[in-house]
Amino acid sequence: GARTSREDPLSGVAQHLVQQGIPAVIAMQFEITDQAAITLSHEFYTALADGYPVDGALAEARKAIYAMGNDIEWGTPVLYMRARDGVLFEVDEWRSGGVEQTASSRVELSPLVESEEAVESPFRGRLSGEQVRVLQQALLEAFDRSGLRMLMRMELDENLESVASSGDLATTVFELIEWAERHNRLGDLMAGALRQNPRNVGLRAAALEVLGVDPSPGPSPDLFAREGETRATDFSARQEARVDNEVDTREPVSPTEESRKSETVNTSDLAQPATPSSTMDATAAQSGMSKNHLSEGEGQGGGRTASIPKRIFVDEDENATASTPIPFSSIPKPKNRWLKIAIGLIVTVGVMVLSAIGLQTYQTNQRNARATATARAIATATSQAIHAEATLRVAQVAPTATAMAQNPRTVMEQQASQLLPFAERYDMQFVPISAGEFIMGSTEAEIDAALDLCNQFRSSPCERDWFTDEAPQHTVTTGAYWIGLTEVTNAQYRPFIDAGGYEDEQWWTAAGWQWRSAENISEPRYWTDSTWNGDDQPVVGISWHEATAYAKWLSQDIGVTVRLPSEAEWERAARGDKGLIFPWGKEWNGALANYCDANCTNAWKDESVNDGYQYTAPVGKYPDGASPYGALDMAGNVWEWTSSLDLAYPYSADGGREDVEGEGSRVLRGGS
Repeated sequence: GARTSREDPLSGVAQHLVQQGIPAVIAMQFEITDQAAITLSHEFYTALADGYPVDGALAEARKAIYAMGNDIEWGTPVLYMRARDGVLFEVDEWRSGGVEQTASSRVELSPLVESEEAVESPFRGRLSGEQVRVLQQALLEAFDRSGLRMLMRMELDENLESVASSGDLATTVFELIEWAERHNRLGDLMAGALRQNPRNVGLRAAALEVLGVDPSPGPSPDLFAREGETRATDFSARQEARVDNEVDTREPVSPTEESRKSETVNTSDLAQPATPSSTMDATAAQSGMSKNHLSEGEGQGGGRTASIPKRIFVDEDENATASTPIPFSSIPKPKNRWLKIAIGLIVTVGVMVLSAIGLQTYQTNQRNARATATARAIATATSQAIHAEATLRVAQVAPTATAMAQNPRTVMEQQASQLLPFAERYDMQFVPISAGEFIMGSTEAEIDAALDLCNQFRSSPCERDWFTDEAPQHTVTTGAYWIGLTEVTNAQYRPFIDAGGYEDEQWWTAAGWQWRSAENISEPRYWTDSTWNGDDQPVVGISWHEATAYAKWLSQDIGVTVRLPSEAEWERAARGDKGLIFPWGKEWNGALANYCDANCTNAWKDESVNDGYQYTAPVGKYPDGASPYGALDMAGNVWEWTSSLDLAYPYSADGGREDVEGEGSRVLRGGS
């Protein structure tokens, strides 16, 4: 019931149940085995009994599924909740009978049982002129026209234009209030406004002053009126849940021969032709997580690389140690090499990132209200913004693995519902990564194994030095973020070109604009090549400068900060928290990624696999190769840009590698 589909008879059931009053619903996006269902249930209720909040318990249950022998379980559980603070009811207090069951608490515990009671709504009646002015001012300060349109459509199931048609925003809001008053929906309006903008003090104060209630808990509209009076009493004692998100953009690049690849831009060779390859390289065979570096403007010929953006969302608080990539950098010394690069986008919400958003994994002892708020925001984005074709969604935390970073990381107070324009306008989807620790890099034994695997596919011997920069293996902590489900496609990149993105200096860094102007760049290198320019193929032939310019433009277009993911954020989204070598597990499986198979023209190729694609594959074609977080195409297909400079391990976001002005090679990941 979690997936949106025209064919699935249970489509949207979970969201509907929550809207009707169920406090929390866990739904699956796809079928799972009986054993997986048993494991999920057992781990979920065990975690609840151990004191985890519901979102943390679900995270533990999901981990248990991924740890099963068959770790390709695509029935990703999605959590839908009404309570932003994560409190459904107090189990211990109810068991002991020490708490009087007020009308409000009964509604929270069992809203459907109470639904037949006739409770008069405190919102009914006629407003005075002063009350109208208070509500109007609060709504004007909280929403622009697009925000009001989203509020009406998502919360009240009405079109703004059919309710208030005036061109002036102030008059539109006035007409909206009059409409709500006539239809006895003032409570619904303010409850929805607070769900869309939960941290707005003005909205909450206006609701308290005019309507006499505090809508902060955010239940469904039909329950809001009945809960209001009691909630207003204890409003001062409640603490707002915070959802801060940022967006990163995942920029992929074309396949190369090192798994952790770094390249610099050779301005004298930018126009040299490249020979794009969709084959599996020595390092690509190692894994989609292997490190590859490329400088801002380089590719096979020296200047521009094909890259695909992926999207990520970030959720972090003051205590979270986030490694947020900074996408701007000056042109480093060039190298005479061309790689195809595909752009990847990441988006964060909370600290809203739509380019590279990393939702930190929950630490066992840190399942708290903030995590719950994040989970609810993600569930909202998942249920609303995912189209029927979405194959994965880790709804507990955030959308998937595309890093779409563009400009310096920005903390924004926005909700996951604001990701909807990405899906509606550009068919972009995201997955969440929770805040926490993960294992980064490779052990010496893993490097030896990668070398052996590489030699299975190449006619000439592979070199161990190709992999040694993945050592030493170490632990890194990231903040929470959302990352793009897939690489950025040609269809998603095209609006940037059509909008004059290559002619408008405001989207480019100083170094990027200098490079673009000197080389007279007006589109990606392979933009007119039918081999690479299908709408659903990852955009390739772009430099780091183009990737960051696109992310900045997209941020402005949508109104959410988008950037490239850091190297650490990308790797975490790809391998999860258990130290996997490949997104799907610890053994290579050529059927789970696009690489040099039987279709490849190279002398070294894997004849045992044939996916039908000689070059790049359309994004999202290998759902069984998804990462533990649900990100697709993290191994194979194209190289992807990160924001990080190529510096020696161990990784540290404070070590200068995320320096905006830093010169040098930028890290590439993924590849084929």
